[in-house]
Amino acid sequence: MNNIAEGFDSGSNVEFSRFLKYSQRSCSEIMSMTYVLKEIYLLDENLMRFTRKH
Repeated sequence: MNNIAEGFDSGSNVEFSRFLKYSQRSCSEIMSMTYVLKEIYLLDENLMRFTRKH
């Protein structure tokens, strides 16, 4: 979300687009970390299901 705000504030569509891509990558990183946490038993299955839906 911070990446989106930063890109929006740049005043340039090209910059905004670039920051949207950063945001998408950040979301991918979060999803990846949820799987890592699940593997080491720090995240339960209910939270995993919630994360996948949102």
